[in-house]
Amino acid sequence: MTTTKSNRAWIDELTLALRMRNVRGDAIGDAVAVVRGHLADSGENAGDAFGDPHTYAAELDLPTGPVLRPTDPVVMGPAVSLLGLLVFVSAFSALFDGLALDFSLLQLLLYLVPLTVVLALPWYFDLAVRHLWLFAVAFILAVLAAAGSGFLAPARGYPALVSWHPGWVAFISGVVLLAASGWAVLDALRSGSDAIIEPAGQEQRAAGRGDRLAAVAPHLLIPLAALACVAAESILA
Repeated sequence: MTTTKSNRAWIDELTLALRMRNVRGDAIGDAVAVVRGHLADSGENAGDAFGDPHTYAAELDLPTGPVLRPTDPVVMGPAVSLLGLLVFVSAFSALFDGLALDFSLLQLLLYLVPLTVVLALPWYFDLAVRHLWLFAVAFILAVLAAAGSGFLAPARGYPALVSWHPGWVAFISGVVLLAASGWAVLDALRSGSDAIIEPAGQEQRAAGRGDRLAAVAPHLLIPLAALACVAAESILA
């Protein structure tokens, strides 16, 4: 690996390390500019000049953004939307089949797994960024729990804990799903993207339409999934 490629990889690691420490974008830009300036003047390798990027990031006293909390829209919105989607799909399917909506205790407990995976994100995010397989494990657990809940339904012999009219449940869960997703979308638009902006003389890029779309798009996936389920049920009915 050439010195230029090595330095670029080191700076990428530094940027990731600072992001993981919740450092503001403008402060990351300043830190990266200082590193680049020193390397340009000295011709040194970044690793030799600054050591390990994660250790260097920990030594910097840089302003940080607000700490991510489970109650923040970016976390709570998708979590509530996901739970709403699980209930909505079950209710809509029962409505089309003309059946009552019954839930067993084990089925309801499994619904809590995807919700917990999302709500716990602030506590395991930093570790998962360092070990990406943890994201895969969390995703697989959520998917297996959602899929497995159908095998624990009262229709398969498990005792029903609650029984509701599917029409009302579909309506309420749909409203909750849309409200939670809308809350997250509005927060993403209001907050904007924390772009990394380097000082004058370095390349700068203002947040544009693409940045806003990237911030909003993840929060639209669950409502789109609900529409897809409605379309599939309508076609197959």
